[in-house]
This record gives sequence, structure tokens and C-alpha cells, in this order.
Amino acid sequence: DCVVLYDPDPGRWPLGWGDLLYKFVAERGGGLVFVAGAQRTATLLDEGEAIGSKRDWRRLLPVVREPGEYRADLAGVLERGALWRFELTQAGRESEVFRFVEDAERNAQTLRDLPGMYWHLPVTRERPGAVVLARHGDERMRNRHGRHVILATQLFGPGRTWFVGVDSIYRWRYLGEEVYAGFWARLLSSAARGR
Repeated sequence: DCVVLYDPDPGRWPLGWGDLLYKFVAERGGGLVFVAGAQRTATLLDEGEAIGSKRDWRRLLPVVREPGEYRADLAGVLERGALWRFELTQAGRESEVFRFVEDAERNAQTLRDLPGMYWHLPVTRERPGAVVLARHGDERMRNRHGRHVILATQLFGPGRTWFVGVDSIYRWRYLGEEVYAGFWARLLSSAARGR
């Protein structure tokens, strides 16, 4: 019901797999969760969507990365190991994905206790119609569209897609497996609902 891609290498996919992924989401209501990684994602997205191709699987993503329009002035400094936190948008605060416990005050405390991040993949902006749930917490990590998108989702045809712009959510395990596993269970459930 849902495909999860973590820093993928499409060069290793079977012939036509990207087209099948597009059909799975856009026509069959499947879900897609794309988790950025430091090895391949930047190059993959910098290649851009295939010109004239309406079925390029990258069009499924709720974010775009346009050459030269995604970096903040201090991005290089902050990408070299400075700990930072994300900031939830109003949609993020209302989302079930970030509902770790039912009690509102305890949930707010869990959100405050989440370990910080060291890396993110800067993107230019969210696509029209996408919903941003989290942005970079450092005000300096911005471009002309606002602070960098960290977590976003969108409907694409009958399917739902997610972009996770960090690769270190595993650090949430320090608060307990239920925090880490619960987040992924809710996110994957949301992505798969179209099926």
C-alpha cells in the first residue's frame, strides 16, 4: 500500500520502475514516503524532472529543488555538524503524525524533548497544494520562499506522498521505541490510506 524510498539510487531500479511507481500513486492510490539522505538525494533532485515527461516519478514529491534557489547563506556552516531543531507549522501541530500521546501537555513535552538534527536536505519550496508540517528551526536557514521545508505531504491523484528532509529521525529512539516507531507507523498509515 505504500512505498518507502530512503536516499534511493534509481540507476539500480529495474527498467520502467519509475513509471510503475508513478502509476501506483497517481492512478492506484498508493502512498510514497521519500526520505532524503546525504549520499544520493541531492544529485537525484538536482538532475531535475525530465523535461516534457508528465510521468517522471519526482513529480510525485511534495517539494521541488531548483538549482541555485535552495541554499541559505549560512547553509554550509550549519551543515557541518551544528545541532538544530525543526519547528512545526500549524498543520504539523494539528497532525496525527506528531501525536505521540493523547494528553496535549505531555505531547507538547515530548515534542520539546525530541533530539535535534545535524543534517537536512535543503529544497527550494513546497509544491502548490502541498502541506508543510515542519520547517527548519533556525531562522537563518531560509530562501526567498521561507525557511527550509523539513516535512511535507500532498495528495497526488488518489495517492498521498510525503517528503522527509532529514535522515536522523532514528535519534528519537533515545526517548523510547514507542516515540520513534509510533511516528513512522502514523506517517506510513497516512501515506497508505488511498489504497
